[in-house]
Amino acid sequence: MDGTGKLFAPFLHLLSTSTIIIPFPQSGSQSYEFLASYVETQLPNEKFIIVAESFSGPIAALLAAKKLENLKGIVFIATFLSCPKPTLVLLAKLVPVKSWLGFPFAKYLISRFFLGSFNYSKFVDALNEVPNSIIRERLSSIRNLKKAREHSNLPSIYLSASSDYLVSSNQITLFHQNFSNLKVEYIEGTHFLLQSNPRVCSEIINKFVNV
Repeated sequence: MDGTGKLFAPFLHLLSTSTIIIPFPQSGSQSYEFLASYVETQLPNEKFIIVAESFSGPIAALLAAKKLENLKGIVFIATFLSCPKPTLVLLAKLVPVKSWLGFPFAKYLISRFFLGSFNYSKFVDALNEVPNSIIRERLSSIRNLKKAREHSNLPSIYLSASSDYLVSSNQITLFHQNFSNLKVEYIEGTHFLLQSNPRVCSEIINKFVNV
């Protein structure tokens, strides 16, 4: 949800294919429809696969519905098609997310339940680059998610974290309903799956890309 792309570095080093990171704009609308249109303008003019983690899942789903000629597959990672935790999302909107970093034991709790062994300081640095107002708007976009209707038969894969305290396994049902050619992989790790288990994620994605 930080939208900076800076948390992907350890994972990207393990990929066997060229990559493009598309950061989200830090001004203007943060609705899923707007962000999907923005991302579409940044896509390459050759065949590609989208990797969409957490907040980005609905963006990838909207792009899949457009049946883009060069889009050949999607990798969904610990993500959702409906609001995953309405109460928690509302709380995060009311209490600025960055203010949580000052709570006692914040580092331990965030690392234990979300980041795993990923460097906490890098997480804080990425989050601090994003204005609180933009984070609140993105949280509103999550909270206002409507039932997905983006049906697609694109080859797709969903990487589910074994210790995901933000996104429940019920979301996988929604993905099966909307993506008829979906495969699910269950991976040991926390919600920040590309950060907590980059090696296994990269192995699966490398194989998916090269099929």
